[in-house]
Amino acid sequence: MEISQDERIFSAITNMNKLLSEDNEFIIKIVNDNGLWSETEFNNFISSFRSNYTEIDNDQYLQITNQDNLTLEITKLKNILNYCNTNNYKSGIYKWYKSTLSQEETINDLLDVNIIMQMNKIENADETEKWETDMKRFKIIKEYKYNVEDGVEITGKMVKDSVNLYPTMKKSKINTSATVNYEFELKIKNTKNILVNILKLMQALFLSKVILTKKQQQQILEEYQELVNITPFGGQQKSGETAIYLLTPKPVALKLSNLEDPNDYGVVSILRGYTVTEKADGERLLLYINGKGDVYTIDSSKRVEGTGIKAKKEAYNSLIDGEYIHCNKRIDKVKRNLYAAFDIYFLNNEKLTSLPLLDEKKKCRYNEMLKLNKLLDTKNSSIDFTVKKHRYGDNIYVENKKILDNPKSFPYEIDGLIFTPANLAVYSYYPTMPIELKVDMTWNNVFKWKPPEQNTVDFLIKYIGDVKKDGIDCRKFGLYVTDKSILSDYNIDNVLTLRYKFNNIDKFTEYLETTEKDVFKLFVPDKYYKNDVEFAYIELNDRKEARAENNDKIENNTIVEFRFDLPTNCWIPIRVRTDKTRIFNKGIYDKTANSVQVALDTWDTIHNMISVSMIVGNEPEIKKEIKSEDNVLETDDIYYERNVPFNKISNSMLLFHMLVKSQLYNKPPLVGKPGSKFQSRGALLELACGQAGDLTNWKYSKYQFVLGIDLVKSNIYTSKGSYAKLIREHKKQLNYNKKTGRNFSLIDMAFVVGDCTLDIKNGEAAIDKESKDLLKIIMNPVKKQQNLNIYERVLAGKGKDKFNVISCMFAIHYFFESETKLEQFLSNVSDNLQQDGLFFATFMDGSSVEAKLKTKKNGIIEGRKNFDEYSVPVWAIIKQYTNEKYYNKKIDVFIENTQKLIREYLVNFEFLVTKAKEYGLELEETELFSETYEKIKKDFEKPELIKNKFNLFEAWRIEDHKNSLKELETNEISKGFSFLNRWVIFKKV
Repeated sequence: MEISQDERIFSAITNMNKLLSEDNEFIIKIVNDNGLWSETEFNNFISSFRSNYTEIDNDQYLQITNQDNLTLEITKLKNILNYCNTNNYKSGIYKWYKSTLSQEETINDLLDVNIIMQMNKIENADETEKWETDMKRFKIIKEYKYNVEDGVEITGKMVKDSVNLYPTMKKSKINTSATVNYEFELKIKNTKNILVNILKLMQALFLSKVILTKKQQQQILEEYQELVNITPFGGQQKSGETAIYLLTPKPVALKLSNLEDPNDYGVVSILRGYTVTEKADGERLLLYINGKGDVYTIDSSKRVEGTGIKAKKEAYNSLIDGEYIHCNKRIDKVKRNLYAAFDIYFLNNEKLTSLPLLDEKKKCRYNEMLKLNKLLDTKNSSIDFTVKKHRYGDNIYVENKKILDNPKSFPYEIDGLIFTPANLAVYSYYPTMPIELKVDMTWNNVFKWKPPEQNTVDFLIKYIGDVKKDGIDCRKFGLYVTDKSILSDYNIDNVLTLRYKFNNIDKFTEYLETTEKDVFKLFVPDKYYKNDVEFAYIELNDRKEARAENNDKIENNTIVEFRFDLPTNCWIPIRVRTDKTRIFNKGIYDKTANSVQVALDTWDTIHNMISVSMIVGNEPEIKKEIKSEDNVLETDDIYYERNVPFNKISNSMLLFHMLVKSQLYNKPPLVGKPGSKFQSRGALLELACGQAGDLTNWKYSKYQFVLGIDLVKSNIYTSKGSYAKLIREHKKQLNYNKKTGRNFSLIDMAFVVGDCTLDIKNGEAAIDKESKDLLKIIMNPVKKQQNLNIYERVLAGKGKDKFNVISCMFAIHYFFESETKLEQFLSNVSDNLQQDGLFFATFMDGSSVEAKLKTKKNGIIEGRKNFDEYSVPVWAIIKQYTNEKYYNKKIDVFIENTQKLIREYLVNFEFLVTKAKEYGLELEETELFSETYEKIKKDFEKPELIKNKFNLFEAWRIEDHKNSLKELETNEISKGFSFLNRWVIFKKV
């Protein structure tokens, strides 16, 4: 590794060399850049150095230092114990000295460690008169020393430290309560090869043959990014390290539903079109080959390590995905680490992500990956390279059995199976339909299975205390998972206070970073909750240590992998995740403990386990284990906001539906002076608002105030809910103000959890207290004597004079369940709408659907996409009603982006018009989506109309919608569903 002579470390060494003398001690401390050193890294050090150097015998010693840096050092355990009991040191081996720091230099920008150089003057000293009463710091130290060359001694230390000052050793309780920390240092008398020896120590600690500087790592990451060229959504590129996006599709836990018939609606099944490969007990790493044939690994924290492997020219600029297996996890007795590749994304600068994994006739990723066996030279590396075999056949159960019945046929320990689509491009959902790689993509089509006893969760653990559990001494830890939230709690008070308190982006960002930075939450699942499931009670051994099953030492603020024992309802620690703990200590939290969703998925798998017998096909009645209602969207599911997944067949349809809604929001007239920033369409009441998916429409359509109501709590309060979207939009607005020097404010808006069939005006509709209190403030006149906080003062009375506009997008069908629900809903609309105000809605036109269903004997209409070997449903409507006339006309609706059957009720348009009239709502305008589509196509031929009519102000959005309209023209499948819909506008008379 070449390091520029301009690096500060060389001038620091020169400065220290000038002070080097017999009286001065030159020590270089190597401090973990990511926090404390772990027992694993200490063991790496011992193992490596014992194999290469002679260990210098050194007794344990006690170091006692007062506030004047006077130190008493007592050697040998028996003398230490005697001193602890008697405070008498003179009967043993001891020495007095005083250490004075002459100079210190810290280098923290060169390597993945902090290098602290210290020149200390050591002087002999004597006991002072006040020594016995002095407050002192106590350390018990065991050293492991190695002379690596003349004048250079490398030492690893196990240290128990009292940290605070105490008058006696007994009072410090260092023997019983202090944890063991690990330290590493170099004692220098010869400054010639300092950097070489620092790197030698790092190689041992990290088990890495090639150590790279931080600058070198960043350069390699930038080269990697140039190769993959992943596009951010909206085309806006971040700068710096955060601009590096790792191409690593994460597998999700295999569920019972993934073993169902692949022809069933909403089922993603491994029974068709899937390969299986063994899951190694290793660390997932990208293998990047640069333009010179140098090969590097990149981990999830973007830490880059050299491998020593060299690639032939045909493999330059390549990217491989795989598992790194340490030599101690190999069972073939080979003492070399192993990289086992399972996928490839680039080869020799050619992008392969658009290829299927397997294809007998055409080019595919797997065959390209096999070429690497002849293109990589590992002879000068400590790492072997292999390509995993993807097994593919007519019966996936047979392939699973071949792996699980022969675990010793692999060179490493295996801990499960990975299922990958054989015929799909990376991140794709359909054969022959590759997609553009974008930032923050998810791919829920790759699955991992572990034996039930190995279904695990990675928790961040926090020490609570030592307790007795069933009469056994235990250490109690809280179990924490990550939540990708800006705020720890998206409740009404938190969000609205923030929204109105901060009007400066710098102060707003500073607040988020200092008080709400990265969220860890106790794991408290609603489903299958058991008492104390958010805690782990780990039995202490004779030395009062908590150990995992693999004997890893368990300490506070580390990432630990746990399995759950159902018979005892206890979490069992398997191992400490030193890789993830290292990332956690670096402050990168989203790559450490499992996310809430991953933990919940695993928790569900633990309680609905797929046994070994099931995964090899020995239980033919497995379908009986699967509840059919699992694929039906329930009340608590997020159904209102049907996101626009660009990688789905229905993408063009959903983008068209957005245009329909944008057009509707712009229908009400603007009030105020033309061109004035005070012009608005008044106040909007959004019923069944979902996750505020139309927030940008409300903003650009110039509504003055929006109140959103939704029945589902998760649509309002979670990190994907309405309030989270409000915070993100507020931040976006403040950023815009800073860049442009303007002072625009986001429109006023609030969201409540409520039932739209109950009285909104008096607050009866509210589901929780927060919502009830907020509705009371918004819907009633302000009382002068009221003590209102910052957001209440702004929102108070906003709805007292009713609303100019009321909207209900793709949700009115839920109120056609019964006459009571529809009448209460329409009553709410009428009671809260101003005279001459507009109410608009979008819904599936009942008459159109019924006409289609009548042509089908099986009561199913659907749109299917045909591929070579099979077809997949893009949408379907299943008749579930019999003779019902207007109410409770049940249908189940499947659409690909929800992947579930949604229970809906047909809306008879003519009947809706009749019922609405009873509540003073006269039909103003209506169209089927088929008619609107033709008009919108013509509108897009007039650039001057597009921006203000459809709220499209960015060029890339306009282009996306133009392309989607063209694509929809020939997409008969999507048109077949879209054109069943209708929009309607009523006027309050």
